[in-house]
Amino acid sequence: FNHGKRNNMIPNEYFHKDWQRFLKLGLTNQVENIVMNKVPKKGDATEEEMKLAMQVKGEIMPIRHQAQVEAKAHVISEDEKKFFVYTSLCNAQVDAKLVGIRAKRVKDVAENRMKLLKKNQMRLLKKIKK
Repeated sequence: FNHGKRNNMIPNEYFHKDWQRFLKLGLTNQVENIVMNKVPKKGDATEEEMKLAMQVKGEIMPIRHQAQVEAKAHVISEDEKKFFVYTSLCNAQVDAKLVGIRAKRVKDVAENRMKLLKKNQMRLLKKIKK
């Protein structure tokens, strides 16, 4: 059968299960969990340490208000009109992400150029010797 159809009524067959048994099991589990939660765990403070502990008085994390900077009205210049904030932020994010990859690529290109130069020199020397 389908639950929740026909005006969201629950059919009577749903209640024919032995729901009392599940309820008792759930209640006993809850009681056992409460008892087990009272047992001290590894790393907890001992009773002597608990007695020596003192409540912190004063501000723990004080709220610091920053002075608000007021923007003054001004005429928008041509440079400001041409500047695209979103694209510049996206480009900055990509640049920050690819710093290491680009440095590695430059290093590899430099090494490959040296290898190519050595190969070309060897070819030229072979041609000259012939």
